[in-house]
Amino acid sequence: MYDFRLRSFFDENPRGVGADEVIRLYRWLSIPRIATIVVSIGSLGIFWMLHASAFDSRPALFAVIPAYVAASLAVWLLMRHKVKPLALLCGQLLIDLAGVTAGVLYTGGIRSPFILLFILVIISASIVSMRMLVAIVVMTAIIFEAISVAEHAGLFPALANSPLAYQQQDAITIVNFGLIIALIIFHSSYYVSRIREKEKDATQLKDEFLFRTVHDLRSPSTMIRFVVEKYKDQASAAANPEFKKDLDLVGAALGRMSRLIEDLMRMGAGERPEFEIGADALDLSAIVRSAASELGPAMVNKNVTFSYVPPAFAPMVTGDADKLKEVFSNLIDNAIKFNREGGTITVTQRREGKTLSTEIKDTGSGISPHALEKLFTAYFRGDIGMGVQGTGLGLFVTRKLVEKMHGKVEVRSKEGKGSTFTVFLPVAGA
Repeated sequence: MYDFRLRSFFDENPRGVGADEVIRLYRWLSIPRIATIVVSIGSLGIFWMLHASAFDSRPALFAVIPAYVAASLAVWLLMRHKVKPLALLCGQLLIDLAGVTAGVLYTGGIRSPFILLFILVIISASIVSMRMLVAIVVMTAIIFEAISVAEHAGLFPALANSPLAYQQQDAITIVNFGLIIALIIFHSSYYVSRIREKEKDATQLKDEFLFRTVHDLRSPSTMIRFVVEKYKDQASAAANPEFKKDLDLVGAALGRMSRLIEDLMRMGAGERPEFEIGADALDLSAIVRSAASELGPAMVNKNVTFSYVPPAFAPMVTGDADKLKEVFSNLIDNAIKFNREGGTITVTQRREGKTLSTEIKDTGSGISPHALEKLFTAYFRGDIGMGVQGTGLGLFVTRKLVEKMHGKVEVRSKEGKGSTFTVFLPVAGA
């Protein structure tokens, strides 16, 4: 069966869209934009010099196009500095629509040779976002109809002086234009849906392979650990320090491998349909205290001070106790590992509407803006993680677990000034 749901590249997970991905799409869409500017300048210039057009080309050539180029350059400069790239991309589409509208008004109105440039803007919008596509389509339809009415009524001097008068076939043109727009919407949505389905199938196949492979690795790793522990005791009894040292190295390597296997198992299980999350009313302060208590030795080892004073009337939250223990253990463990010697970790809570927010703030080295964009990606560790043991899956698993409990995780950080992770969870009964 066909899937007629309207969706586009940035619609399914807008929070997960990185600045680099938006900038790549912006650059790709700039290719037809630049080609259109070059062709428009060339054709208008030739028509003007040869006096071969029924309209005056100079307003479009010396006013509309320069203004459009200046506005597009401003967007490009801001885009290079990553100033809200997605908003800038949508803003560029509105600039494109305004530029085409002004160009059409000064080059013959509804029968302008540049009228079909509206379709280029609509195609670009269909790639970016379905919401943006709907907005552009509605505005284009209003503009198209307004131009035809204005031409008939002589409201604009540029159109009133044009030898091209309003004709009855303009209604047919408007209908055909609407059909073209509808086809663009359908085809764009259809092909994006097919792409998404193929990506989903490939991801499911990869996850299934990963889950099965990691599951099969558990048995041999358990057997190796058993043998290592057995001979470690014998080495101690035989007073063979070199043999024991080698076994300790093997045990440490096996421990890292086991942690990786467990992380991969959790990640794979979280993507499977049978993976279930509890929805109980829980006292979050007890969970945070328990997680911090288990990590107490690590704090002492690094001389990190932990501070947590829960609010007097903290509400219960809805979630899974074991999974929340894992979430806060991951976040506090990271706050220890990436903190400075003698640093602090401060945990605060407050109610915000129907959610309870829990902040874990550290005094570590912070996270670069580039790393922040990929922080919750599987296997990503960033520059500061190179000297710290880990799999790069902790934050990925953490976000997945919180989202399955209908919450969210946010992070704020400045290099050299530490990081703050905030977990938002729904209040029980709210």
